[in-house]
Amino acid sequence: MLRTDALALLLLQRLHSLGPCSEQEAVDVLNDRAPGRGHEVIRWAGQRGMVRIVAGTDGTTMVEAAGAPLSRAS
Repeated sequence: MLRTDALALLLLQRLHSLGPCSEQEAVDVLNDRAPGRGHEVIRWAGQRGMVRIVAGTDGTTMVEAAGAPLSRAS
């Protein structure tokens, strides 16, 4: 089983390469690698300042890399 920190790094790399995504999309991607752990990994990464959770313009919740410029969603 992959460790939470390794999964968080994979999420961060995805966000840096593809840009912000919906929280549900991030959960789905993480659950493909470690079933049932998507929300845990996002919460862990947020607590460590790796990602930030912002409200999207259409009412969705977005996940973006914390070091990236603020998107229009925030």
